[in-house]
Amino acid sequence: MNNLNPKEKELLERIDEVLFYIWDPISVSDDVDARDEYSDYAPKILDILLETDNAEKIIEKLNEIIQIIEIKSDLEKNKKVAEILLNYKRKILEK
Repeated sequence: MNNLNPKEKELLERIDEVLFYIWDPISVSDDVDARDEYSDYAPKILDILLETDNAEKIIEKLNEIIQIIEIKSDLEKNKKVAEILLNYKRKILEK
């Protein structure tokens, strides 16, 4: 992910923040030592956001990650997170 332009880097940072502070399926956002818990997933979400404005694709990826973690998925939260991420995409990439 070293070849990202400044807007893409900013979007990647926002994705990482949203995953940690809002999505947080294993409830670790109050532990500063766990700050990088979801960071490995952010580039995958970035790829989806750069390819499409389809919230369902983002929701599918979030559900896929949750299956890996082996916990119950919260569809409403995943929808909310997808919308937040799409809003960040619009605001950052349209500057």
